[in-house]
Amino acid sequence: MDLVFHAREGAVHTNGQNVSISITGQEPIVLPVSCVQRMDLSAPQHDGFGEVALTVPASPANPTGIIVFTVDPQQYSEATTFAQALQTVKARTAGAYGPAANAPRGTIPSVPAASTRSVAWWVPVVSAVAALAVGAALGWGITQLHANNTLRRFIASKDAEIEKLDTSVNSLKQQLESALQREDQQQDETDSGASDNTEGKPNEDVSNGGITMKLLEFGEKPTINFDSCGEGCSNGQFAPKNPDADTKFWVVTVEVTNNTKKPLDITCGYPYEIVALNSDNQQYTPIDELYDVEGNPECNADLQPGTKTKVTYPFQVPLHAKMIGIAFRDVGDFVGGTPGQDNYAVIITDNNYHVS
Repeated sequence: MDLVFHAREGAVHTNGQNVSISITGQEPIVLPVSCVQRMDLSAPQHDGFGEVALTVPASPANPTGIIVFTVDPQQYSEATTFAQALQTVKARTAGAYGPAANAPRGTIPSVPAASTRSVAWWVPVVSAVAALAVGAALGWGITQLHANNTLRRFIASKDAEIEKLDTSVNSLKQQLESALQREDQQQDETDSGASDNTEGKPNEDVSNGGITMKLLEFGEKPTINFDSCGEGCSNGQFAPKNPDADTKFWVVTVEVTNNTKKPLDITCGYPYEIVALNSDNQQYTPIDELYDVEGNPECNADLQPGTKTKVTYPFQVPLHAKMIGIAFRDVGDFVGGTPGQDNYAVIITDNNYHVS
């Protein structure tokens, strides 16, 4: 879904995966949805303006991590809808990929189709709005915003807050139901986006959906060159990073080609799913903060359609694990209505194994 709210200082936009913060006269800030830690709203007061405060990871330019916008009543309504949608998207994308249990050797399990859905997406939204409405009715709704020159406290009018919440939830419900209908229609037209497992070898182009991948290098490494600045920052200086106790690094370097219709954020987004495979069909995800690995694309450095780039994926695996290859899958574009692939493409590095 594409949502935006405007303010006197600029605008904030989300496509369901990333949030773009645009401030007049400055370069836009693009972050994954999960990096927006808080969104606090202050209703317009007697001067006709309210405030919206976004809390993001701190940086040297913004040590508090708080970005404040000034909004009029119409913009405040946009921001309320935006905040509720952002909360819903973050709740839906909070899951993690885990190994397939009891899968036979050499088999890549399929991803469940969209038809397994049993609860409408807007149900948790209605519950959240109901809780907010009760809080407003009881007089509990004090939001404190901090900025360089702003500190306000307010208690919104009970009737006005409930009316705005009702209007916002109806708008959000319509957007979610419309997106759900587009996804179901696309799934019917493409037979759920299913595809057979595709198996390839190193230095061969292997495709899955709109993603083409070529495995250039693979193997165990005692250390990896990692940005020495620490978590959440980067200084361009690299130092060896050791694996955790009783583990080792198995590292692959691939050439990725974007054959989709939109740019892909390789290191900070979720452009595709990639896992490493061992001889017991166990699956491992790459380490975090791929943008801090030497030679990798920077965070938010989009790979444009029709172009390619090299990416290094370190996997931290048990010492005894025998690694036999990688598997990847195009996850599609939910906002654009493009379905993801149900099955994986596999690149096998050990000729004694194959996917059946």
